[in-house]
Amino acid sequence: MAERPEVMYDVKIPMRDGVNLAANVYYPSEKGKRPVLLNVTPYVKDGGMKSPVRTVIREFVKAGYVVVHVDVRGRGNSDGEFTPNFQEIEDGYDTLGWCGTQPWSNGRVGTFGRSYGGCSQLYTMRLGSKYHKAAFIECAPSIHPFRDCTAYASGAYVVIMRAWQALITGKTNKDEIYDDEFDWQKWLNIRPLKDWAKRAGLSTDIQSHLYEHETYDAYLKAVWSDDMIEKMTVPCYFVTGWFDDSISGGMDHFPRLLKHHDPKVARSQKLLVGPWAHPLSAPYRPSSKMGDFDYGPDSVVQLHK
Repeated sequence: MAERPEVMYDVKIPMRDGVNLAANVYYPSEKGKRPVLLNVTPYVKDGGMKSPVRTVIREFVKAGYVVVHVDVRGRGNSDGEFTPNFQEIEDGYDTLGWCGTQPWSNGRVGTFGRSYGGCSQLYTMRLGSKYHKAAFIECAPSIHPFRDCTAYASGAYVVIMRAWQALITGKTNKDEIYDDEFDWQKWLNIRPLKDWAKRAGLSTDIQSHLYEHETYDAYLKAVWSDDMIEKMTVPCYFVTGWFDDSISGGMDHFPRLLKHHDPKVARSQKLLVGPWAHPLSAPYRPSSKMGDFDYGPDSVVQLHK
């Protein structure tokens, strides 16, 4: 069995409004100031998906990094109310500042994460944290509210996000509704949308604030507008798949980062696209097969080694 890193559980990270986020901090046994890798998750850092994530964390700590694994606001052991996407702008900036100023930090913070953990890295970049030195962004949706699953797509509310809400409702896993025997077709067809959560048996509707904003108004422009790309200077490595339903994150932001910046910033942007679906390849589902087609062993990329 691989050597386990030392860890401090549920360390409090203060936000500007007094809310505390909960973080597990993993670090090498040899003390000293080290670069930090930050991952934030709405999927409960101590929940059912912790095994593959901790495997990755162990590799990072072995390489000499301190890793900070954080429950986002309103999820897991973090305080506050969960308002997806919008909250990650200022919370991300405050968390980067905390990571960059701890006694075990050398002030250089990199971020990593997939799906929601991918786009959450992008939200905060507009604020320009001096501690944010690099971002590894996997299978991230576009953070534009009218391009894919953030809110609307082609002018219509993305109903399939009801399934995501079932996975992410409440503070912990025990509050979720995500059962195989559930009648998904009937569930997703509940109308009107404002009654959806109550009729489905969810305790809250974490996307109710979107129903009153059916156009690209000032409220939705606060979460993203295209002029914000000019404020993003962090070196980014985007990874996505040709069969990823969230491919637009990399395909939106990578070319814009090249176009709207000087050569130094443009050269620091990278993009990797492979024959993968949303979970990507290794370490989550290390297989060269997609459906009935086998893309061969070279299609399995160890992303975190």
